[in-house]
Amino acid sequence: MLFVPPCRPPDRGDKIRKDAVQGVLRCGAETSASENKIGAAGLLANDISVTLTISRRNEAWIRWFLGDGMAVASVTPRVRTIVICDDVSASLTEDRVFTLECARLHLQATSFPCRAALNVFLLLSSARRGTYYGKILVVNERNDKLIRYVKFDATFGENNELLPLCVDIGECAFPEAGTYTFEVYFSARGGGEAIKSELPFRVLSH
Repeated sequence: MLFVPPCRPPDRGDKIRKDAVQGVLRCGAETSASENKIGAAGLLANDISVTLTISRRNEAWIRWFLGDGMAVASVTPRVRTIVICDDVSASLTEDRVFTLECARLHLQATSFPCRAALNVFLLLSSARRGTYYGKILVVNERNDKLIRYVKFDATFGENNELLPLCVDIGECAFPEAGTYTFEVYFSARGGGEAIKSELPFRVLSH
């Protein structure tokens, strides 16, 4: 599976340098250059910027081709498991044992906007101990709009540790039926971030 790096909420007229043009073309983004034409190799003849009309996903691929994603991905935790559920409760007698209530891949709505309190259960691993900072985005796939944004942190006490973690997403307001994506990001200590997992979630109309 190809790694997809993170992205910020896009400005639809973003500018990037010529290094990414070939990657953008492979992603299907639209390009416009006023004075230069793209050659067979997909590179600009002169050192200028290109104005791109891009989607959130294509912007993520641009950053990947620029090389930002690989370095960040290698020094941030891996997401081994992601489960969306209504609630998570920890065992009172055993350490790191959890009960997940109503694990789900979809939600049945009777009206819109549909409001639902959700949790995300993660099983993480890290080659390096320490504290890492992450976030979960809930995105409407139809129009790329962000409907929920939650920050969290994960602390690993030793190298190569497996860490279960519950993130309370809170109340999500789904404006319409369709597909939404839960995206998990981690930030590197030296800057930059990478998307480490994503899970589609369907909201169905009754």
